[in-house]
Amino acid sequence: MRTIKTMMLIALLTLVGRATAQTLKLTAGDVEIEAGKTAELKISLENSMDIAGWQLYLYLPENIDIAYEEEDGERYYDNTVVLSSRHLRSHTCTITATADGGYLIMGYNPSKPTNIKEHSGEIVTIVLQASDAFGGHQTGTIKNAAVSDINTVQTNVENDVTFHIILPGETTTGISSISADNVGQPIYHVNGQRANKNDKGVLIRRGQKYVAK
Repeated sequence: MRTIKTMMLIALLTLVGRATAQTLKLTAGDVEIEAGKTAELKISLENSMDIAGWQLYLYLPENIDIAYEEEDGERYYDNTVVLSSRHLRSHTCTITATADGGYLIMGYNPSKPTNIKEHSGEIVTIVLQASDAFGGHQTGTIKNAAVSDINTVQTNVENDVTFHIILPGETTTGISSISADNVGQPIYHVNGQRANKNDKGVLIRRGQKYVAK
């Protein structure tokens, strides 16, 4: 009898755990951009719980940066990193360059915790700038994303998010073989990090994927 009661209690706790499980999913759309031009990166969040703020670390490949306005040697992102309509007027956005070459981007109310509206949809639009040297398919990454509620309790997004940055009309599928024209050009991993000539796996040179064995 005791065993049956114990099993029933475990089953009940399992059901409660499933009922209270929280959904937290971050997504980023692929970006089509021409060399020397700008284009928008749109980031969305699905959250089953109420949240008052969020943060993420954005890593961009070589030849791609966040567009900015410069004044007196300072960079300003007021018009290039824009919170979505899910936020209230009291919410603000901050962008901080990190020591490892990324950006810490945060959306929150600096005065007091205030819930963000709705539980799904776009949270921020980021204008990206491609250099004149941008030659095609690259990959950006969002890492260590997290949200907090009005009690500043933080919940982490479990998985990193990757997105493609490509030329208009370019596809994100398929792997091409390396050609003689590619010799001497810098090599990158699919996450945008610089690779060594001895690295193996799927690599990118001049915007084209190939397999190094």
